[in-house]
Amino acid sequence: MGDILDPSTDRPLWVNLVEVLKSDNDFGLAFKEDYEFLMVDGRIRVSNEPEFRACLHLVWRQRYHFRLTETGNGAYESDITYTNPGCAGSPSWLTLDPADDVFYCLDEGNQTPNGSVTAFKTSPDGELTVLSDHETITGQVSSVLYGEESSRAIALAHYGGHAVSTFSVAASNSFVPLQNITIALEKRGPNPDRQSAAFEHQMILDPTGQNILGPDLGADLVRVLSIDPSTNLLSEQAAPQMPAGSGPRHAVFWSSNGDVTKGYRKNSTLFLYVVTELTNTIHGFQVAYPAAGGMDFIPVSSINTFGGANVPQGAAAAEVSVSPDNRFVLVSNRLDKTFEFRNPDPTNSTAEASDSLANFVPQPNGTLLFTQLCPAGGLHPRYFSFNKAGDLVAVALQLSDRVVIHMRDVDTGYFQWAVAAHWIEGQPTTVVWDE
Repeated sequence: MGDILDPSTDRPLWVNLVEVLKSDNDFGLAFKEDYEFLMVDGRIRVSNEPEFRACLHLVWRQRYHFRLTETGNGAYESDITYTNPGCAGSPSWLTLDPADDVFYCLDEGNQTPNGSVTAFKTSPDGELTVLSDHETITGQVSSVLYGEESSRAIALAHYGGHAVSTFSVAASNSFVPLQNITIALEKRGPNPDRQSAAFEHQMILDPTGQNILGPDLGADLVRVLSIDPSTNLLSEQAAPQMPAGSGPRHAVFWSSNGDVTKGYRKNSTLFLYVVTELTNTIHGFQVAYPAAGGMDFIPVSSINTFGGANVPQGAAAAEVSVSPDNRFVLVSNRLDKTFEFRNPDPTNSTAEASDSLANFVPQPNGTLLFTQLCPAGGLHPRYFSFNKAGDLVAVALQLSDRVVIHMRDVDTGYFQWAVAAHWIEGQPTTVVWDE
């Protein structure tokens, strides 16, 4: 890919691509020697640079693999080691299964009648190999693996498809359909532009591994789906209702008794933090498991995603996650443009507008103590993820066509500076670490 980039701007050039394609056809494009145009997938004619850039939004919305190398004294070097066009079109989510060296990519299906889910085999050098794929209901934006190791399954949240679907994942990583649960909205929410239907926005596994939770932006609730361990089929249970018009988007579990990703400790104090997109608020619930089954949710806290400060007009909260050491809760804010950020292009001294990341310290009673608001590194931080050590955070900046990696102080939780930035044409939506 580096062969087609302009070294002064790190952006692709039409003339460079033409030269590469005279001898190399690994980009999904074919160069016609006797004509001054390219063919994309044998059917799309591209005859000039503007058309080429438009095609990149389709063809290059693919899987990128970055390598980040520490060079000493807090400095890093990064480069793109591999790209894969699988899951192209409208990729929306990545779920990594490090135990099997497999990750799953969702294509939302914005440009096709249906979506898809694709399994990739990872490798130490970053190369990705497609193992299998399967057509799905359209509009999936999140997935989670569940079930026993011998009978794995994956659940998908369909925002545009107003549904939840599940697939068995066979030993060969092929997909076998289990359920398509279409969800009808009983009553429209108070925000008619955003709450006209059920909009499932995430799938998360509870610490017991017995339930899947799904924030529904349209219905103002968090769906609770219990798992039948013998079949991996899901059945809906009583759900915690959110404030009207809040639009729950994403959620995360936290416990003062230890990292809940390693399992649930009986009688431990457990909390669920739900981020609402439409009101930019983090709602905290204490979670209990009644002897009769199901889950109980008791409201314990509420704070806006700017730490109690005024929320900028147009802001929309997105992701929420707990740091690897279980001491901090991080939230991303989109479209607030609170900061200016140094332009990653060394030839451009003009600062850019930047949305924000908000840092909180969860307290033993479930309340959140705000500590820092910092620049995300660009616009629309749809997703972010911590590395294992917690000293680096990668942010997917959808409207800046960029992934930025930030240095973080693990003791204070404070963000310090950006150590790497990569331009990615096609609006990156998700970024995960494979360590």
